[in-house]
Amino acid sequence: MIQFPSSALLLLSLCLLVSSTSGQEWWLTSEDDNGSNKPPVFPTACVKMALYNNTQCEGHPTQQVKYPTWQRPNDCPCFKDPTHPYASVDGQYCDTSQEIYHLSIYPLDGHCQTNQYTKSFAPVKIAVPAGQCYLGFKIKHCKQGPCIGDDDSEEVVEGNVSTILQRYLQNAGEAAESFLRGGASMNVN
Repeated sequence: MIQFPSSALLLLSLCLLVSSTSGQEWWLTSEDDNGSNKPPVFPTACVKMALYNNTQCEGHPTQQVKYPTWQRPNDCPCFKDPTHPYASVDGQYCDTSQEIYHLSIYPLDGHCQTNQYTKSFAPVKIAVPAGQCYLGFKIKHCKQGPCIGDDDSEEVVEGNVSTILQRYLQNAGEAAESFLRGGASMNVN
């Protein structure tokens, strides 16, 4: 079970409630510590996940998504979504030896950075082992190699990290809304 400090999650969730969750266009930047562009490192792993309409991953998934990712945290560039100007993602990779999907979400920054106002709760570092539910998505596999072919008979759509960001924003907002109404704790499974 993942626990967030209630004040940080409350602030984060209030900000996320006003955010749109419909973006699909992504672009990437890759900079070294001096702000200079560096050559991109292409993804060498694949993550496949099931998406649910609830934070506990109960019932049947609404969608199955797969997309390429990296195998080391420093290889992943910062992803920004123009419809979510106040959120970005980096550190996205598969620990293929343990089948754990990692990513860091910067909920109030579109450039994968923190500042004096966000450093107490950002980035939100997420590590989800295969088979575990996190805010409405469950990792089916996280493995080395390209995202081609599938052993399952279920329909799987091609996606990108935007899928995770949208689900995170939607479900974190719903969890905070429920907390504010007094209907749930801030623990997130």
